Amino acid sequence: MENMKARLDRAKRELRKSGLYVRRFRKGYDGWMIVDGNNIIVSGDHAPLTLEDVIRWAEEK
Repeated sequence: MENMKARLDRAKRELRKSGLYVRRFRKGYDGWMIVDGNNIIVSGDHAPLTLEDVIRWAEEK
């Protein structure tokens, strides 16, 4: 099984092809979100996404 960093890098590349970016979620939370420019496209319901969530979402797209 490939490591998490390699999977995250591949997910980021796939999302960039669609004009989407993976960003750290700030404001007191530890997590990630998927954005296009300044608009949040995907974030968790009540918490930011985990790395596994980001990777899974990118692989499904």
